[in-house]
This record gives sequence, C-alpha cells and structure tokens, in this order.
Amino acid sequence: MVDRDDPRRLWLGIEVGGIARSDDGGESWSLDRPGGNPDLHMMFAHPAAPATLYASTGYGRVFGEAARIEGNAGVFRSDDYGATWRYVWAGIEPRYSRPMCVDPRPPYGVTVGSAPSAFSHAKDEGGAAAMLFRSDDGCETWRSLCDAAHSPSTANFHGLAPDPDTAGSVLVGTDTGEVWRVGDGADWTMLASGMPLVASLLPL
Repeated sequence: MVDRDDPRRLWLGIEVGGIARSDDGGESWSLDRPGGNPDLHMMFAHPAAPATLYASTGYGRVFGEAARIEGNAGVFRSDDYGATWRYVWAGIEPRYSRPMCVDPRPPYGVTVGSAPSAFSHAKDEGGAAAMLFRSDDGCETWRSLCDAAHSPSTANFHGLAPDPDTAGSVLVGTDTGEVWRVGDGADWTMLASGMPLVASLLPL
C-alpha cells in the first residue's frame, strides 16, 4: 500500500509476519504487528484520512495458533500511519477476520467478513458459520449485514469489494462459487453461481 499524499511512505502486509513500513521509499523498514498480532490478512487506508489505517487479522502465529480469545484476532485501527494500533473488534463473533473492503464514498463504510477459523468451510458440519459486518464510523461500532438466510452463513466469504454502482453496497464471493450483492440494509441479491471458490473480486 502506498500513501497517496507521500509516495515514499509504504506498507507491506505479510501473513504471519506483520506490517513492514517504510517512510523513505523502501530504503529502510520497520515491522509493526497490530496488537502484537503478526497474522495480517487485509489492510486499507481511510479514503479521506490517509493517516488512518485498518487491518484484519487471524489466529496464525509463527510457532502455532493463538488461543481463540478476545483480542487475539479481528480488526485493528491506526491513526498515525501504522505506528500504533488499537483493537476495534471487541465483542464481535466470530473473531477470525479476513476479507475486508472500504467504500471510497462517504460515510466510507468498512465491511469485514469473519469466521471461526482459517479453515471454516461450507462443507463443515453446520457450514462455515461466517458473518459479514459493517462499520460506518471508523470501526467504533459494528452491525451485521447478514440477512436471515446468512445469520450465520453456511458458505464462507472470501472475495469482498465495494459495489461500484451503489454506495454502501458490497460484492461478496463465497467458497460455494457464488457472488452476491449485499445492500446497506442487509438485502442480498445473487449475481452469479456455479463457479469455483471466489477468492477475490475486481469490479469494473
């Protein structure tokens, strides 16, 4: 990720490594681990406040898996370009967070998919038990974007992107080969099905 106001400021996300940060165009680097968590999954800057960063994390650790307790996985926020981080996922279940996107339009909603573990899958007994959450206030508060049929979801969520046509809506891909449009009011519309696992989405 490159700071849009200062192209010499760089961040590099490393799964089970952390966030490598450079303020001098890559000449030197420091390693940041949000809340001591090295298991970085996704990282985005706030579209209107470049010092504010969001990161989703899981339970992976260099020497095994972290205990599944509050604070060991979820979403973190930084307001100083990644120098310090604050846990903003308190009280959210499931905690393991991976897919994330930030709407480029006000109110710059942050949407995050979470599941019980890295391996949660639609083929599990009872399904993946995944959830989709949205924050419109910089991750201070969260609400579910899941409708009755997805609370929790049998399929796990992987690809996630803002809907280019509608502010507040997102596009989400599943491990069952489906793509859904999810509106700000938790209304779900299937756009495609019958594909392999949809790991990422690039709206055009």
